[in-house]
Amino acid sequence: RRSLLWAGIVGGFAMEAKYALPLWLMSLAVGLTLFPQRRLFRYRELWLGLALAIIIALPSFVWQATHAFPFVEFVRNAGNKDVATSPIAFALNQVFVFDPFFAPIWLCGLIAPFTLRDLRPVRFISIAFAISALVIVAGHGKDYYLAPAYPPLLAIGGVALERLVRNPFL
Repeated sequence: RRSLLWAGIVGGFAMEAKYALPLWLMSLAVGLTLFPQRRLFRYRELWLGLALAIIIALPSFVWQATHAFPFVEFVRNAGNKDVATSPIAFALNQVFVFDPFFAPIWLCGLIAPFTLRDLRPVRFISIAFAISALVIVAGHGKDYYLAPAYPPLLAIGGVALERLVRNPFL
């Protein structure tokens, strides 16, 4: 449970610079509601971690608010000049944007929770990734907007691949 507090602290600092992180956090919340791990919403530490994230990110939000939200203007202007890509092109770009060498790892992290019994508890992360990707594609977002979703997939993929290497007959 203590890791939820640390996640809030790290998330708060990350939101100071990466404004795509709230999309990932909302996608995680939706993913959690779909699986038994929704019990995390009952933990006081989750809400304290969220409060810490908000408090830490607040200076950036205040600055944005006092300057008429330049990030919103930036996104709006970028949306006018961004070329809409198809979902297939977006998916293929993910392989190249985040390095083809790592693609097997994060792809394994995306799929393994649905194929390996002991990774079922983290299925909500794969669903959250899919939700984030769909929102970004629908909003004609840039490839790198999905960046906050990759670290957990890399971790899950690393665990799954390690198990496959140890026991290829899973």
